[in-house]
Amino acid sequence: MLQLRINGIDIDLYDLDPPKFNFAIEDITDTTTRSMFTRTFRVPATSNNTQFFETAFDINGVDFDVRQKINAQILVNGVLFRSGQVRLNKVYDSREGARIDYELIFLGETKDFSTSVGEGYLNELDLSEYDHTLNISAVTTSWQAYPEGTTTDGLFDGDILYPLIDFGINYNEDGDQIQTLIQQDNTAGIDCFTKSAHPLPINRFKPMIRAKAVIDKIFSEAGYTYSSDFLNSNRFRHIYLSAFGNTNSITTETGSNRLKVRYTDSEPISPIPFDIIDYDYGNNYTSPSYTAPLTGTYQYTYRVNGSIATGEFGSGNLTVHLRENGTIIDSSSFSCPSSEGFCSFSLGGNITTSTNAGQQITVTLEESGVVEFVGISDAMLRVDTAPGEVSIANELDDNYKKIDFIKDIITKFRLVLVPDRNIPNQFIIEPWQEYIGTGEVLDWTKKLDVSKDFIIEPLFYTQSARIEYKDTEGEDYLNTLNQSEFKEVFGTLYVNGDNDLLSGKRDITTNIIPTPLTQLERKNTSIGHTFIIPHIHLHEAGEVAAYNPQHLPIKGNSRLLFYNGIYDTDGIDWFIELDTTGNPHTTFPMVSYLEDFPNNNTSLNLNWQKESGYIEHNQHNFELGVSVYDAYWSNYIDSLYDGFARKVNAYFILDDTDLVNFNFDNVIFVKNAYYYVSKITDAIIGKKSKVKVELIKLRNYKVDITPIRPERYWNTTYQNWEDAVFRWDL
Repeated sequence: MLQLRINGIDIDLYDLDPPKFNFAIEDITDTTTRSMFTRTFRVPATSNNTQFFETAFDINGVDFDVRQKINAQILVNGVLFRSGQVRLNKVYDSREGARIDYELIFLGETKDFSTSVGEGYLNELDLSEYDHTLNISAVTTSWQAYPEGTTTDGLFDGDILYPLIDFGINYNEDGDQIQTLIQQDNTAGIDCFTKSAHPLPINRFKPMIRAKAVIDKIFSEAGYTYSSDFLNSNRFRHIYLSAFGNTNSITTETGSNRLKVRYTDSEPISPIPFDIIDYDYGNNYTSPSYTAPLTGTYQYTYRVNGSIATGEFGSGNLTVHLRENGTIIDSSSFSCPSSEGFCSFSLGGNITTSTNAGQQITVTLEESGVVEFVGISDAMLRVDTAPGEVSIANELDDNYKKIDFIKDIITKFRLVLVPDRNIPNQFIIEPWQEYIGTGEVLDWTKKLDVSKDFIIEPLFYTQSARIEYKDTEGEDYLNTLNQSEFKEVFGTLYVNGDNDLLSGKRDITTNIIPTPLTQLERKNTSIGHTFIIPHIHLHEAGEVAAYNPQHLPIKGNSRLLFYNGIYDTDGIDWFIELDTTGNPHTTFPMVSYLEDFPNNNTSLNLNWQKESGYIEHNQHNFELGVSVYDAYWSNYIDSLYDGFARKVNAYFILDDTDLVNFNFDNVIFVKNAYYYVSKITDAIIGKKSKVKVELIKLRNYKVDITPIRPERYWNTTYQNWEDAVFRWDL
């Protein structure tokens, strides 16, 4: 008997043929477009049903809330068959009003998971448990994460990492650098982090978060759990997702103490009493001063626009100062010659500096020369970065959906997402090749309907002639260089079927951006060969030769990288601001697309194929290791294109037990061969029936047979069998 139970209430069903279900192997590898068990029920408006539906779906006559979904189960003879959710889709009202029916759509577990995750974005996740102050302790502690330390070492047990990455710098209107360069150069006038006078500010480190931590949070917020040897493995544990922010910035935003204030009055008062507060997250502004709440690195932007009138006997001069407790820390000047008489001006600047707690930041305007009139059209003071709480969620890609991230992980590692029939709201997540063909062996030979044809055909007929595996294009200079030279995204792989019977093309894509690597830029090229980091910035021509090409910042999300641990800089010393114990640093925290560095024969490469890349000086043998295609896709694809691979269509007589206990990891034995199930079509739940099944032959399947002890024939009836020593080789 088939039962439909909604919120613990058994729904009255028509005594008609039970619904039919389809099972497809693709359903366990797709989180969005498919549901393993989606079926429609039309049920009568009995008093039991009507009372429940009117309450559950806000029914008023024939009106109802179509958005409402409620937990439901399908049971067969009292045994749980599948869990999911139902929506009320239609209400049927006969012309005479004599009968009302309700049409329900049952959504199986996979579709329910996708619905529960919803259309939200990664930066909407509640990751507040990872909020922290960005300081030298947080950064250096994060470097102890696995594999440098144990799987629970590091910042927040290793879930948050601050690797060394070159995100570029900003330049002023004259083309001069504003911030410290992440490169080695001892030339006078070039401010590099290899000079103790120009250490790297702590906010130049941007965070990454363990991919597993993001997956855990998505599942938790959706109300699901999972079991997975793969996701819990040490290999996956040191894969991190970028949290590099959503602007073309070189720094990490610390939202709790940022500020933006404006002045709209035309009167030139000094200090400027900014009267409009766009935001003051730390409540640190009292006109006319911003009071630094913590000691650390701050980035200030200030601007004053307006007009000036001069006399006929001399030019008029204006200077805008940014002051810290009255002391000038930055200035911008303008001169309007007497020959002009009237000029418009735009003054201001951007500065990153260390500020002590309690210092007051003001903007002053000073006049000199012959000035008859000054008018301000607008003025602004902004604190772009300040010490305070880093919000990891805010730094995640605000254009990356949670469900797309799950789908990308499933795609990248060819995972299956299988509802666990033993634990409600739990999935089994494993690589395809470690799941398919690993379950119980079921002998269906006697269930075969011999009255129907047993159709055997080559499997490759279902495939395309060409498959393209690629990630998303990146804007950084190494990605654009690769795209320009080779007309493809870094790491792209083309798999050809090498079969003239096939046609067409199939695309396997992700939203993940690949990250080519190269050595730290350096003046002295005889050192630093092992100083290999990501360079996530543009290269563009600038006006100042010393800074050519300019390293312009870009939005860096979303990227997956391994943390490789702490590596030697090969003779390059570098400095971090306010680091009283570590300077100079002779090692650095390395991230890359390689599981191990240098890589070995078993190292995983996160790209679809192994590229020679841009690492120089023989520091990397790109031919070693395995790509994600080699490790997780190749066996599957080879099995599809193998000339001896076979697909079988046949009919089997299956009953409730066969269908209720079926899993896609089951191995099906028929006659003299082993298969896995690709599709089950129109399976009738609740009665024994003929069911169409599509099987894929498991080539080279190894049968694990427990040896049977051979019968022992004694040489003499006088031998004491209790004292005998059994030998399996007899």
